[in-house]
Amino acid sequence: MFKLATSNMRDVELIPEKTSQGDLFSLSNNVKTDRTAEDLLFQVMLSLGATLDCLIERKKIGGKEIFKVDEGYILACFDCDVTDEVIESMAKEQPRFIVIRDACFKNDSVADNFEQIFKTYAPNTVCKVI
Repeated sequence: MFKLATSNMRDVELIPEKTSQGDLFSLSNNVKTDRTAEDLLFQVMLSLGATLDCLIERKKIGGKEIFKVDEGYILACFDCDVTDEVIESMAKEQPRFIVIRDACFKNDSVADNFEQIFKTYAPNTVCKVI
């Protein structure tokens, strides 16, 4: 059953004069703590024009859960420690959209390589980081 809820994203609007550098580290996870991967997926589906009756498949790539929506219209991953190898495998499926959480990348190098990997293997894929 679906119900209307507030955004899955935390409110990160801050007042610079009232924000310390230490406060910024608490913002590294931009998703509300009570939200599931499915919550994020449904939000992404609606924002990218997929209807909620689309076929959703779950698969594992490199031990990470991947959601495949509408036979590859959207590929999404919200697991942690995603590697270049996982991203490359996803890119080779050439989805219309790829969606991944900002906090999911194993390290900064993987985050930096994300779009370049898609430009190499799936240049027509629209890359989204939430």
